[in-house]
Amino acid sequence: MTGTNLRRSLSPADQAAEVRRIAALSGSRVVRCDGNLDELEQYWRGGDQPGWHLAHTVRQKDLLLSTVGRGRARMVVSLCRVEQVKSGDAVWSAKTDVMIKPRVSWQALLSEAGLDATGRGQFAGDDGDALVEALARLIEGVRDTSETEGERQMKSCRARSTTNRGAAIDKVDGECQGCRRNLRDLFGLRGDRGLDAHHIVPLSERGTGMVETNVDDLLVLCATCHRLLHATLSPYPDDLVDLQRQWALAAL
Repeated sequence: MTGTNLRRSLSPADQAAEVRRIAALSGSRVVRCDGNLDELEQYWRGGDQPGWHLAHTVRQKDLLLSTVGRGRARMVVSLCRVEQVKSGDAVWSAKTDVMIKPRVSWQALLSEAGLDATGRGQFAGDDGDALVEALARLIEGVRDTSETEGERQMKSCRARSTTNRGAAIDKVDGECQGCRRNLRDLFGLRGDRGLDAHHIVPLSERGTGMVETNVDDLLVLCATCHRLLHATLSPYPDDLVDLQRQWALAAL
């Protein structure tokens, strides 16, 4: 998978519009293209992107839906059109490529499109059209509010939304809001793995069942700050302010 030029960061509304524009120029077959965090970072910075794995053989005008992660944690990061195929590699152009940021959950996308992904890496015809339109709808819905969460999984554990976490981390561009260290600057996109989404008001205090959470309900904290924050007895925002003050004193 190769291309040129730096990626453009667009608003959710403009991303959704680009998804629909590119789809209108393309066929109705969508092929998944899987990468890792290092390959995603190369994509964000622009230039050629070797190493991404195509789930199926592609042809000109196919749509590539690029993802990173595995299983339920898989996230959609871009959509582009195949302009050429050279030696089995897909060649795309910045003119028909859109970066999806915040990232969209692969599971949420399939659910929105009403599709079953078992054993599938391509979607053709009506399924392909449904997948692309579902992606546009999910992007439009990102804005401030993300997924519902809080489904009871076990006696003392409630499900957290991976989409909410990804959106929160993207909003602060990888910086811990406690110690103010930017893990993306230090470790690249791998630094995201060291960041948690902390609920300002715990899910346990928001009633039972599914609840709506938006990005402003979350703090992004490194693992150390997250545990320190849970160890405090003072209420928010005093607990975060105190944590930041302690880090500032430590730096003197």
